[in-house]
Amino acid sequence: MSKRNRHNMPENFEPPVAAWAAEWAGQAAVLTTVIFAIQGQMNESFRQWLSFALNDVEYKPEWFEKAKFKDREGIENTVFVAYWRDGNYQRWWGNDRVSAWWQSDDRLNEAVGYWREHYDMPIERLETLHSSPRIHGVARLAPDLEGPIDEHAYPGAARDRISVSGSENVASNNSLGAKLKSTRSQEGKRVHVTPPANLCVIRSGQDWGQCAEEEASFYLEKVHPTLILGMDYLANNPEESRCLSMRLMQNIDEDGLKLSQTFGLGYALDIFAFEEWAKSHPTHLDIFAGFMVHAGKFQERMKLSLWHEISVLAEHGGQFEYINCHPKTGLLPYC
Repeated sequence: MSKRNRHNMPENFEPPVAAWAAEWAGQAAVLTTVIFAIQGQMNESFRQWLSFALNDVEYKPEWFEKAKFKDREGIENTVFVAYWRDGNYQRWWGNDRVSAWWQSDDRLNEAVGYWREHYDMPIERLETLHSSPRIHGVARLAPDLEGPIDEHAYPGAARDRISVSGSENVASNNSLGAKLKSTRSQEGKRVHVTPPANLCVIRSGQDWGQCAEEEASFYLEKVHPTLILGMDYLANNPEESRCLSMRLMQNIDEDGLKLSQTFGLGYALDIFAFEEWAKSHPTHLDIFAGFMVHAGKFQERMKLSLWHEISVLAEHGGQFEYINCHPKTGLLPYC
């Protein structure tokens, strides 16, 4: 059983719906997520690099997904989310054929941007939650799912599921106005950003691919619009929400066709920012209420799968890099 706290759980609490969590059982000490993206039209150079780096090399990622979204400047980004465990990302990146392409000066002179957001997820700083036993995201690397679990659906439940929160202060020491640590090189075209300690990362997914037509239609018409509003609020109100970046992405297959899946990728100053939004902001209250109506309507017939993974970063727990990207990309507005 994963180590969880119950500091925030109300007395005699019973979850209103079932949920499952990844069970690591000592199988991984540190997991790593890296998001690679091209900002602008896909080109052959990036395509060839991806084909090699994600498929034909030792220590390749254990799982990766492909997605697209339009950023704050209306530019389409093609995104790859990849996962490793226990130092294998560093071994992979240490392959000259992998890293040399990314570090080449040739990237600076192309008509597109590239970005790479890498963060480590020690098990004690990570939690996952699934509304069904179907696995998504980093949980694909776990030996099993545990559940149904009790520690969910109340304010502070995500913190209770992150074991380090029981012994360490996971609040941010940074204010929104503080500049993040960064370095610029090659006339500012290449920017490295160090995310601050306790930065909270959330990847929150929605999968209606196994729903019958009635359920899929209900979700897309009644629930998904509230999700879009919530993601828009977090993306566009950093001063109020303390969310530095939120991108809602459309999952796609190898041929670029849309899947019946989306996910939000967000960075907040700390987990309390997302917790406060979830607890009290009208956009999240509407999302939760919509899901509860959906769950009540379809009950045991429900095939909708909602999931998320949250990590609270340790100091020096990641490295973000932006090449030729516009200044509204990722964490660049805070450098």
